[in-house]
Amino acid sequence: MFFNKLEAYNEFDPIVDIASNSYLTSFYSGNVNEQKINHMLDYVKKYDVDTKPERVFDLEHVADAHRYLENSKSFGKAVVVED
Repeated sequence: MFFNKLEAYNEFDPIVDIASNSYLTSFYSGNVNEQKINHMLDYVKKYDVDTKPERVFDLEHVADAHRYLENSKSFGKAVVVED
């Protein structure tokens, strides 16, 4: 039984099953090191990159955040914070 689950996991490809007009996002930070972070922060400072999220929601309003991101009029990132 374990091997069947492992085989299914190895063959899992969410892109194949994702519905039209849907989004799949992920985050991976396995190759981040101090030098890369410092380079990025230096760039942000040098070029005055706007790093503010477009909207901030508290955890109680996470459903609103989700609806906001689903709305095609949204732009940028939304952040959910725990009070």
